[in-house]
Amino acid sequence: MDEDLSAKPARDRRILARRKRVEQRRAALRAGRQEEDTKARADLDLHEGKPQLNDTSQRLERVHWLASQDVSGIRLQCDTKLSQRNLHEDSRRQALLQKLQDELDESLQKNAEVAEGWKRIKQLSVPHELQQQITQQQEGCTDIIKSKLHMIETIRAELRRKDDEYVRCLRRQAEDNELLLTSLNNQLGEIKRAHKGELLSIESAFIQERKLLLANGKDELAKQRERHSNFETLFVEKYVKLAQDYQQQLESMRSADGEEFNILKMRLETDLQALEQHLESMRAVYQLNQEKLDYNCSVLSERENENSSTISQQKRRLSSFQSALSALKRRHAEVQQKLKEENQGLSDDYRQVTTAFQDLTSKCQSFQHAHMDRVRQVKEFKDDHLSVLLAKLQQAQTVVQQQLLAKQHEGPSIARKHMLGSDASLPYQWTSVEIYLNKYHHLLQQRAASSAEVHTLKNDNAKIQQLLAQYLSASVTKHLLLPPIFLPA
Repeated sequence: MDEDLSAKPARDRRILARRKRVEQRRAALRAGRQEEDTKARADLDLHEGKPQLNDTSQRLERVHWLASQDVSGIRLQCDTKLSQRNLHEDSRRQALLQKLQDELDESLQKNAEVAEGWKRIKQLSVPHELQQQITQQQEGCTDIIKSKLHMIETIRAELRRKDDEYVRCLRRQAEDNELLLTSLNNQLGEIKRAHKGELLSIESAFIQERKLLLANGKDELAKQRERHSNFETLFVEKYVKLAQDYQQQLESMRSADGEEFNILKMRLETDLQALEQHLESMRAVYQLNQEKLDYNCSVLSERENENSSTISQQKRRLSSFQSALSALKRRHAEVQQKLKEENQGLSDDYRQVTTAFQDLTSKCQSFQHAHMDRVRQVKEFKDDHLSVLLAKLQQAQTVVQQQLLAKQHEGPSIARKHMLGSDASLPYQWTSVEIYLNKYHHLLQQRAASSAEVHTLKNDNAKIQQLLAQYLSASVTKHLLLPPIFLPA
């Protein structure tokens, strides 16, 4: 381990030294190339090609500028004519629009006068005046039509003038284009001649420059060859010296790396044996885990099948419960509707019976009062008649006792009494009232039975809703386990 630590710094130092030498060689090569480029630029500046190119470019730019000035003059003339024509057309357009506006105002005024005339005609009743007003209206309408026709003719004349002006503009444009093309062709010929002359001048200048460069290049080539041979000799010497140094370094590094390799090989073999043992133990653990996972998978598949069957069973029960619930709801709605109708009928019957009972009670009271008045009158009449008869009977009894029997009459004096009974209430005939009361009692019993049936249906609905809520809110159904089973009561 200590040998490894001592070998690393030596290797780093050698790498740094090698990099420094490479950088120094590269810097020397770049300096030599820069000197050669500087000399070449100085030699080229002394030649005649570049000044000739500058002069040629200036003369060609002058020729191009003159050509563009000629073309620009023609284009400027065309633009000036176009702007003048546009101004003239704008003034004529404004005048036409003003005429249209004046004619529109005059037409509106005349239309208003005609409308007023029609109103006055509607108010007239004399035939002569009516004919005069109609004649005036016809004249006014004729004036309006003439004004409109005159304006139409004016616009048509303007359109014809526009068409003629358009044709003239096309002709002038064709003439201007022809003039411009002629000028362009002339300028193009001049530019070609100028380019041809300048090209010949540049060619002669570069041919002269080539001759000078060939003459100067022979001496420079000999110098460069001598310099290159010297540089190759120096490079070979440096290469041989570096190769020897590298060979020595390789030998020392080979010996050091051989020892390091042996130590590393032993360590890696030891690590390999430990890893193989660990691999065997992990394989055993993986095999055991695989068996456990297979067993758990089979158990889970069986549970899943059981859960799926249970879920399907519970779904069937839920569907049956929902169908029963819907049937009960439908039955409940029918019974409730029936009870509403019966309740409405019973309420109507009750109101009728109550009304009949009140009418019967009032009639009975009226009949009772009338009967009592009649009985009282009959009683009073009978009491008077009875008092007379009793007085006659007492007198006859007294005569019989005294005259016939010669006895003193001592019988009780019969006073006037109320022998027809007291003024107590008389019995009533309750037959009709009892019939109505029995019927109402029977209807109340039927309604009580219907209410009991409705209460039973409500209890059944509440039980079914409770069962559904318990099933849907069960937490085990969310984890695909066995759901709770509720047996029907």
